[in-house]
Amino acid sequence: MASIETPKPGVQFFHVATTRLDGSGPDLEDVNGASCRQRRRHAKSKRGCTGCKRRRIKCDESLPACRNCVKKGVQCSFLDNPASESRNSSRLELQRPLSQADFCDSLSPDVNMFQMKLFHHFGTTTANTLVFGVSIWRDKIMALSFQHDFLMHAILLVSATHLSYLNPVNIINYRASVQHLSKTLHLFRHALSQPVTSHNADALMATAVLLYHHAWANIELIQSSSSGESDSDVPLDLSMDPIFTLSSGLRGVFLSAWKYLSNPSSSVFAASTLYRPRYSITRAANKSSKMPEVFVTLLERYFNRIQDPLGTSVSPTEGFSKRSLIETIIHTPDLVTEKSWLSILNQYQLINEATDDDKAVFKAYMDAASRLAPLLSLCRPQQQPCWFTEPIEGTVMEFGKAYLSTQGASIHATTHDLLLPDIARYIFSFPVRALPTFTSLARKNDSRAYMVLLYFYRGVRSLLPKQAYWWSRPRADYMEKAIHNTLEARGYGALIQSEEYALETSADDLQERLVD
Repeated sequence: MASIETPKPGVQFFHVATTRLDGSGPDLEDVNGASCRQRRRHAKSKRGCTGCKRRRIKCDESLPACRNCVKKGVQCSFLDNPASESRNSSRLELQRPLSQADFCDSLSPDVNMFQMKLFHHFGTTTANTLVFGVSIWRDKIMALSFQHDFLMHAILLVSATHLSYLNPVNIINYRASVQHLSKTLHLFRHALSQPVTSHNADALMATAVLLYHHAWANIELIQSSSSGESDSDVPLDLSMDPIFTLSSGLRGVFLSAWKYLSNPSSSVFAASTLYRPRYSITRAANKSSKMPEVFVTLLERYFNRIQDPLGTSVSPTEGFSKRSLIETIIHTPDLVTEKSWLSILNQYQLINEATDDDKAVFKAYMDAASRLAPLLSLCRPQQQPCWFTEPIEGTVMEFGKAYLSTQGASIHATTHDLLLPDIARYIFSFPVRALPTFTSLARKNDSRAYMVLLYFYRGVRSLLPKQAYWWSRPRADYMEKAIHNTLEARGYGALIQSEEYALETSADDLQERLVD
């Protein structure tokens, strides 16, 4: 039989009822009247002042002196230990809940959800359409913009401009582009006044390139400087065209950072800057149906035929009543006479009897012509002679009756797609690489510069897809029409038609002569 264990002496058992008879809570007292409530725990102070530790009381760790020491009127050890003060201040700052003011202190007060939308649109869409490639803009420049406010505003500027192009009805995007342009220019001017270092070189170059993209997309300065009820009455003025006024500034920024561009590890633009897209374009142009030399000769004939570049010197019928020199050579039936004409052509150079200023103008003009010719070789000609073709809506034939088509390139589609980034960059930098004399001619509204720009914008419309390179199309559409109207108003419309007639009928023969 199991024995019953008796309680140990001194140990008393008691039962606490869950409720009293009156429904109130239990009486947490043992039989001896002692309370059974547990003492509430409190956080112990381990970084308290020396006085509170000595008195064994809790220190509230207030700064610069704890309340206990202030209350007792004694010197608090916090005042004698700055390191302890800094440590306690940092800890208390971390423990303090963050408020909205904490976020506003570290960000611009202008940052809002709309700007976050612009930033997101730049990374997902706009960056794919800019020269130098999406990897530079999305993977490197966007992260760099958090360190440079002028670059951030430039990104938001181009994104807002792109959205305004995609949705011109929404005026908010346009207003945002104006606002960010103002802020970008203000901050960028200040940044340019500082020395160029490895820290800011890429940000300065990226901002300059973004501003030049905006200059391409912005034709308001050109349109606002013109007046007239119809497009044909608009007197074109390129004196304030931003792609010419900003071209020297863009060159200057890259030249000031050149020592960083020579080392690929020092700049994100190093490899792209050293690459020359002209080589691949020229190789493709030499395989096209009409070689670049054909267009160099065409543009040189225009130079020789324009005697009064700022006025009207050709009558409307002169282009048809008189053959150009090259036309005379092509249509001469006598072989001896033809060779004589070719000999004269080889010896004829306007530059021989020109002044130094004329030599500089001719050199600048021919430099632009030689750089433009490979692009024109890539353009697809019209299927029929354009003077017999009815105007096609949406093409330059509505107002120019041009030899070049605006519907695509003459090279294979696959080759064109592979060359497209090089073509876009080559077109983008064409005004930047122009000699200062040619830039001056364009800003003076010289007819010779207008001839080069007329064919340049025709090439832009022919080679660059409208959506992929949105920044180029509004300018190309407007400028091609405006330049042609201006040249026609100056009396050069018949000259353009006659030269393009000769180009269509004799370019193949001329190409064989140049090759031989």
